Amino acid sequence: MWKKATLTQQLLALFGIPVLAAFIGVGLLASELVRDRVQGEITGSALELTRSGSAAIEQWLEIHTGYVQTLARTEELRSNDRDRITSLLETQGESMSDEYEVLIFVDTEGTAHYHHGGDPTDNSGRDYWQSIVEREEVSTVISDPLYSTSTGNPITVIAQRVEDEAGEVIGLVAVTVTLDTLAEVVAETTAREDAVPWAMSTDGVIIAHPDEDVRMEMNALDSGDASYRAMAESMQAGEEGVAHFEQRYGEPFTGVYAPIEGGAGWSLGVAIPDRVLLATVNELRTALAGAFLVALLALGAVIVLVARRISQPIKNTRDALAEIASGDADLTQRLTVHRDDELGQLSARFNDFVEQIQGLVQQVSGSASQLSAAAEELSASVGETRDQLQDQQSETDQVATSMNEMSATIQQVSENAAHAATAAGDSDKAAREGMEIAESNAAGIQEVAGNAEKAAEVVKQLNHDAEQVGTVLDVIHAITEQTNLLALNAAIEAARAGDHGRGFSVVADEVRQLASRTQTSTGEIREIVETLQSRIRDASETIEAGHASSAEAVERARMASESLQSINRATGHINDMNTQIASAAEEQSAAAEDINRSLSQIKEGVDATADGASQVSAASEEVAQLASSLQDRVQRFRV
Repeated sequence: MWKKATLTQQLLALFGIPVLAAFIGVGLLASELVRDRVQGEITGSALELTRSGSAAIEQWLEIHTGYVQTLARTEELRSNDRDRITSLLETQGESMSDEYEVLIFVDTEGTAHYHHGGDPTDNSGRDYWQSIVEREEVSTVISDPLYSTSTGNPITVIAQRVEDEAGEVIGLVAVTVTLDTLAEVVAETTAREDAVPWAMSTDGVIIAHPDEDVRMEMNALDSGDASYRAMAESMQAGEEGVAHFEQRYGEPFTGVYAPIEGGAGWSLGVAIPDRVLLATVNELRTALAGAFLVALLALGAVIVLVARRISQPIKNTRDALAEIASGDADLTQRLTVHRDDELGQLSARFNDFVEQIQGLVQQVSGSASQLSAAAEELSASVGETRDQLQDQQSETDQVATSMNEMSATIQQVSENAAHAATAAGDSDKAAREGMEIAESNAAGIQEVAGNAEKAAEVVKQLNHDAEQVGTVLDVIHAITEQTNLLALNAAIEAARAGDHGRGFSVVADEVRQLASRTQTSTGEIREIVETLQSRIRDASETIEAGHASSAEAVERARMASESLQSINRATGHINDMNTQIASAAEEQSAAAEDINRSLSQIKEGVDATADGASQVSAASEEVAQLASSLQDRVQRFRV
């Protein structure tokens, strides 16, 4: 936005804004000084009014306290004669002011007697009776405001000690004073309608206020406004001062307060709206703003006149440059120089600049004509070169295509040879593995044949041992038969001996039975041995047959191993030939790739040259067009 502003606008901003800021600063400073001074004077006056109001309330309390003290010194009360006291109460009650509700006398027992003749009540629990009569701490008590139990009106109790002629305490006399009069006295503290006076008791209760909803219903110590609550605490402490708050009024207020002397401990305050305090300041601000506005307008007019005088030569230069930049671009025009200051020098330098541009354009116009002719000749020469390169590019593409096909064929042959070599290698590996397996089988079969021969020898030895067992069994059988025969003879001899040979007969029977069992067992063993001999013979025959088969298997394994060795040698020969073929194919493929790569590079070079020729042709055409355009533009200037 600043770049688009005119010189007049910029001068207005450069000078007007600082001056405006200075005016505003001076105005604010002056208004602040005036505000502090006026606010101090008003709050001081308000504080004096508050003190005067406190004195008026103090005088109001003294009047009522003096009335009670006067009653306490009468002979009727000091006589402690109940009839005389009752008569005095009735007489005073008939003539007392409307400010009082009740006149009472409370004796040392706490029994209260009223001026209107009502039934006596027990007031021994009241604070004022305990302070004056029971504890004898004070002689006069002004209670905090409370609501009357009989009328419901807000009142305060003023009580005075009563002593007899001997100086003994015989009771107290008290009056209940309505707070309506107190509210009137507080309202007379200030004559300003916009000021709000109020009185506060020692416990923070607002006892006098223009708003009846606040009177006796609000405790300033419980306010949610911290500033108002702090002011109430200061008033409760019997201090005077100034505070700022917004309690209940919705706008800023300044409160001044002072204690009310006279023994009650109350305090009086006056709240004044800040708008009242600042009214004079606001008027001053308005006047200063008007004066500053007039001065600013006058300064603006001066700045505009000066700016126009400065900007007119600049505008003339701008218009001349605009005419050169558009239309016929007349370079023959010159500015008229009327002054010798910086602006006049600007016009003179402009004329010098236009004169130099005029000469430069004349030179450029001639050079543009020559450049246009040279560009046309270059374009024609480049066109012929581009056609020749296109023919070479076509032939190179054909050769490259043929070499690509040959390279692909060689590559395929190389791959097939490699596959054949791989297959031959696999066959050779399989033959070697088969030969190793055949040799392993032959060794295993030979080992089995050897074990079979050993087994045959063992079987023969077992057969021989079995035959020896048979011979032993024959001997045992013969011994058994002989033993049986001997046992029979012994039994016969024992029978002949009668009783003397009975024991020997029993032994002979046992021996005969043992021989019989031995003979039976020997027969069973013989059958087992014969069965074993039969099986040994079968095993021997089987082992001999297996030995013959193993020999045949060994021979076949040897023949298979020789065949696999022949296959292995043939496969190795094939593998060598495949390797040679693959190597030759790889060499041919590498050579073909080198040729193909060279052709590709040649093709790329031809393509690049053709592209360069095309670019040169396009550039030469563009130069020709630029030269023609430059010549057309230069011709726009009037030189």
